[in-house]
Amino acid sequence: MGSQSSAAKNNKHSMNSFAGFQVLDRTVIQDIDEHAALLAKCHNSVPVNGEDRGTSSLWDFVQNSYTSKEGGQIQFTTREVKQQPQQSEQAFATSQSSMKSRVDALLSHRNHGVDNTGNVRVWDAEATLAGFLLSVLLSEEHNDVFDSDQDTSDSDNIMDLRSRMKNALCRNEESICADNGQGQEKCNILELGAGQAGLAGLAVASASKSSAAKNNKHSMNSFAGFQVLDRTVIQDTDEHAALLDKCHNDTIDEGQDGEASSSWDFVQNSYTSKEGGQIQFTTREVKQQPQQSEQAFATSQSSMKSRVDALLSHRNHGVDNTGNVRVWDAEATLAGFLLSVLLSEEHNDVFDSDQDTSDSDNIMDLRSRMKNALCRNEESICADNGQGQEKCNILELGAGQAGLAGLAVASASNSLNNMKSLQLVLTDGHPKCVENNRFCSTLTPKRKDVVNINSQLLLWDSSAKGAEECQRIISECRKSSLEQSLDDGLFHMCLASDCVHFQEFHDGLFATIARTLTVGGIALLCQPRRGSSLANFMRLIDVVNTGHTTNDLPLFQMNMMEDFHPKVSKMHRSLQSKTATSSCYDPNWHRPLLLVLTKLRSFDEAIDGEIARKVVK
Repeated sequence: MGSQSSAAKNNKHSMNSFAGFQVLDRTVIQDIDEHAALLAKCHNSVPVNGEDRGTSSLWDFVQNSYTSKEGGQIQFTTREVKQQPQQSEQAFATSQSSMKSRVDALLSHRNHGVDNTGNVRVWDAEATLAGFLLSVLLSEEHNDVFDSDQDTSDSDNIMDLRSRMKNALCRNEESICADNGQGQEKCNILELGAGQAGLAGLAVASASKSSAAKNNKHSMNSFAGFQVLDRTVIQDTDEHAALLDKCHNDTIDEGQDGEASSSWDFVQNSYTSKEGGQIQFTTREVKQQPQQSEQAFATSQSSMKSRVDALLSHRNHGVDNTGNVRVWDAEATLAGFLLSVLLSEEHNDVFDSDQDTSDSDNIMDLRSRMKNALCRNEESICADNGQGQEKCNILELGAGQAGLAGLAVASASNSLNNMKSLQLVLTDGHPKCVENNRFCSTLTPKRKDVVNINSQLLLWDSSAKGAEECQRIISECRKSSLEQSLDDGLFHMCLASDCVHFQEFHDGLFATIARTLTVGGIALLCQPRRGSSLANFMRLIDVVNTGHTTNDLPLFQMNMMEDFHPKVSKMHRSLQSKTATSSCYDPNWHRPLLLVLTKLRSFDEAIDGEIARKVVK
């Protein structure tokens, strides 16, 4: 009798009695003409047997849709077994569809070695997974999709997962700029137990055709940047020609560069302080192409060349091609910050008096230490009439095509009489960047008796080979420097912009800074958070600082500064106050932060280097 009980038959925990979480909006297409068109598309595109054609009335076409909180939407259609309306037990038991489904279920294991559940319906878990994948692709960050007052114990894990998924599925901004969205980077996806509709996999595939996914509103290209430096392309043809001649006359030119001179722009960079002090310098940079249609760009010579360069860069040079794509906003921001210090814009001058900045004291201390490193004091200036031998050695890592931060400091020597003699070394792992930095160096206004600029190839490598390369850079600098440091490093200041986003190079970047910076020296790293990449680099430093069992002194003092330049801070607050639909700004990808490392002791290759490698692994 219990088996006939309605309580047993209609189990209230049955999955059919629960409508599901409906993470995807799923609607059966009722329009007869649209249904017929979809059916014809299926039969014209996919070889089908006669049985499928004869039973087309058993299929539904379902419109699947996911809409983000910001209004981005992705849609796709699936063909699924028609869900029968509820029938009486007797009617269902004798119906043709019931008998066929029972026979299929009975024979499924015997004929196919698997159950028949995938042919019954699309289950809610797959629709939920599909919705989650689309939420990641539509850049719904963890803080956006969860309520701010919600206590989620696995919040950090979810943020890390979403970041890793985005990295796997999407190209980074540098890659997009390099080939205008026509790149060859691949992501191979396997869906297991896909059932009748492969909902999760097809959701991702459909996103590639969606304007919401392609034109991510938080793309770095859609945000013009903080414009801390005024940067203007020189349009005057006579001035352009004169600058080109200067490059080729002052720099060894192998001929190939001259043939491609039309691919370059000359950019006037300028920083003006609140008191009217101004520093200007010119850089040669890759010409930014106007937007083209996908078809026009895909077949253009510039597209094909950029794609080949990007594909071969890691193989040929051991480094990505991003430095040859453009000058990124973080480097222009760091350059502006350095010039604000040299032009004596004190912290209280550049920030509003009523602004509460938690790291105000740290910024004031940093600016003071930078000024001491770069400039001579009043007594020294009076003693030698401005021609002293005090030195400041500066190393820029990942300088890209224009070495903007380092050259900004060098150009200041042409306007300021209180600067120390500068030994500036611009480095990058890509030979094209190194070559163009030599061109840019010739364009930089500088006092030749005060500034020496060198452009060198340097890959970040935590191994013994990387140590040899760092020692080579240091040895070459010592030949042209009176300073003979007894410490393992030589440089008083190390500059890096947008250099921590490739996490597989974190140990190499860390070791390069630790080897080249002198004890007491300062490293300035300017970049956005970029998901978990910046946090993971800081974690590496924390682990090394606490992991040296024979030395109680940490290797680096580490400070993170958010409000380090007023223009960035004010613009950030203004953009944050706008609604999500009216702003293309995402602080995670766009807002540059300043990570400051002060070296406290010598770098131990055996212990510190091995800890860093283990962290990255």
